[in-house]
This record gives sequence, C-alpha cells and structure tokens, in this order.
Amino acid sequence: MKLFKRSKDGSILVRLDESQRDVLAQLFEQSKMVSEVDRDSTWRLNPPTYEDPVEQAEYQLDISRNYHDQSAVNNDLFLSAAGLVRSAKAFTPDEAELVLAAINKVRLILGTMANIQDDGGIEDTADERIVLLFNYYQFTTGIISYLIDAMW
Repeated sequence: MKLFKRSKDGSILVRLDESQRDVLAQLFEQSKMVSEVDRDSTWRLNPPTYEDPVEQAEYQLDISRNYHDQSAVNNDLFLSAAGLVRSAKAFTPDEAELVLAAINKVRLILGTMANIQDDGGIEDTADERIVLLFNYYQFTTGIISYLIDAMW
C-alpha cells in the first residue's frame, strides 16, 4: 500500500499507520534537539558551496554567525512537521512540501551521524548505534520516495 496518495482535489492523503507516524514525529523532535546543540551532525544542512577556500571560509563564518537563527528556522520546521505527521489525515501541497523538507533535513542529519558512505552503506556494521541510525536513514529515504511519488 502506498503511504501517501494524491486525491482529486490536490491534497495528499496520509496513509501512515500510528507507529510510522510516531517514529517520524519522534525523529523530527529528536532532530530539533540535535540541531540545537550538535553542529557536527548538522553541517550537511549548510554544506560547502565554494571551491575557493577563501570564499568558503567567509561563507562558513557567516553560517557560524547565523547558526542560532538557522537553528531556530530548522526547529520551527521540525516542530511543524511533527505536528502534521502526528495528526493530519491529508496534507495540502504546501504542508506536503514542508514535511518533505523536514524529512530531508532529518535524513541529512542521520546520514552524517551514521557516516553513510558514497555507496549508501555504512562502514561499521558491528556498532549497534550506527546500525540503528542507518535503519532510520533507510526509513526516511523510503518515506521521501513515497511522498515524492504522491506529490508529482
């Protein structure tokens, strides 16, 4: 069964079961906490964008100065998405985009924390914490896929 389905009126029907809703909402809430305190795990939210090291350093300084503001924006996004995922029977197109953006940010954080490799795998399969993070990463990847299919 598809987890999301576009209805005739353009809304996106949410077919997540209670446990899927709960896991996703908890991931949003935990990502909010991580984004407030752990810059190392959230660097992919503002990745390097310049080849010139001087321009990149200036960019990173600007990001550092505005880290609190950006963290607040991400926190609002995570809280809004958590509320929608917990209770919405359907998303408007704008709500679906908000949830998609939040899931993608969670996925970036999980990928950083689990040290996802270029091939999509993990190095340390013996570390239970890394394996758990990788499983959540895979879960969010699947949710993104279903949501994108329903949106377009």
